[in-house]
Amino acid sequence: MPFLAAKLSCFDRDFKSLAKNHQQETLNAMNKIHLNPLLGKPLHGNIKQIKNYSYNHSPELRIFYALYYCKISKEAHHSCEHNIGHPKEVEIKNCEGLIDFVFVKTREQSNNIYGYGRKYFTPYIRQPK
Repeated sequence: MPFLAAKLSCFDRDFKSLAKNHQQETLNAMNKIHLNPLLGKPLHGNIKQIKNYSYNHSPELRIFYALYYCKISKEAHHSCEHNIGHPKEVEIKNCEGLIDFVFVKTREQSNNIYGYGRKYFTPYIRQPK
């Protein structure tokens, strides 16, 4: 079972501001991430929980996303780090985790984000249950 995926409202806002052809490229990139969430590079410092996936060349675009894993204990109890409900068709025992798509930005916009550090991303990081 692949990871569940969720788009935050800030991602939707960024997505709608892209040109139509860049929106399609973004959807393709999201599908790649959904199939292999480890494609992105973790950000440095105290914001390693957020990953960055670069695509496109003119302009270079980046998707920022957070990755949360589900855990199965030795007693076969299943617990999730994410705090959203599982769809009815996904049994909790089959959940591998959640991908939160946080932002889609150009390279120039991304460079400004890095300067803000963790305080910029904190409102978008889910706290474990």
